[in-house]
Order: sequence, then C-alpha cells, then structure tokens
Amino acid sequence: MIKLDLNVMDSEMDREKKEKIKKLKLLAFDVDGVLTDGNVYLDSKGNEIKQFNTKDGLGIELAIKKGIEIALISGRKSKAVKIRAKELGIKYCFQGVKDKKKILNNLQKKIKVKKEETSFMGDDIPDLKVKEEVAMFVCPTDAVKEVKESADIIVKRKGGKGVVREWIDIVLSLNKGV
Repeated sequence: MIKLDLNVMDSEMDREKKEKIKKLKLLAFDVDGVLTDGNVYLDSKGNEIKQFNTKDGLGIELAIKKGIEIALISGRKSKAVKIRAKELGIKYCFQGVKDKKKILNNLQKKIKVKKEETSFMGDDIPDLKVKEEVAMFVCPTDAVKEVKESADIIVKRKGGKGVVREWIDIVLSLNKGV
C-alpha cells in the first residue's frame, strides 16, 4: 500500500497500479467517512446534518464530464446524501445497503463495467466486502486499521476533507484519454 501525492505519484506508484487506474470507468464510494468526516450531526429536532467538501463535489463533476461513472453505496440512509448526489449529477446513489458487494455487482452488470474497470473507496470494515469486486480498493488515511491493511492505495487526505477529490485527480491525471 502506498500513500499518494500527485507531486510524487510517478516515483512512488508502480507501473501495474498506474495501468489499473488508467482502465477505470466506475468510481464507487462509501459515504460516511469518505464523502463526510464520518460524524453524525443531529439538530435539536433530530434532523441529520452532513458536511460535504466542495472540492470533492467539483472533482465528482469533473469525472462525470470526462465520462467516468460515479456511484455512492452507503449502509446508512440520509436525505442529505440524496440531495447532494442529485446536486452533483450522480446517477447511482444507493443507501441503506446491507450488501454492498451485491449492489456493486448489479451496477457493474447494468452499466456494463467490468471488475477491472472499477474502484471503490471505503473507510471501515463493511467496505471490505467489495474488495474482490474491484481493480483498485482505495481508502482515506484515517480509515480503520483493517481497511488500510487491505487497501491497494491509501490516499493522503482524511474522509470528508478532500479525499474523493484527491483520488479523482489521480484517476483523471492518468486517464487523459477519457
């Protein structure tokens, strides 16, 4: 596993990983701990509030414009996630998911994307179930120990702090022909 920085990416990342990244057509993400910092904020009325990073949002929009499919697969349900996905033009937003592997497999079939063309970014143990279904399993630097030990790539940023944008920038920089 390698921590990545675009400035040193060429020297640190081996050729095999670069080739895998160049083939990616679907970037799937967990939500809590990846698109958010993993905290659950509740107001006095019990309404959930989530904080999203605008740089992540722009990165997602850039990836979509380049023809890369984006999917959110979350174990929790949140109205805020649904709204944010719609804002960003994310067509595939799955919430309240018990079996992320099954959802990812069904999506891959639906949009005709192979395992070799898919990455998933997650931060906690339930996300590990999709590792065998993707070419690149990626995690934020603040993921739990078990996830970091299993990840193909550990990016430098923390969940909710631009980690999605960091990964998308890496993917787009290697997929110039997309």
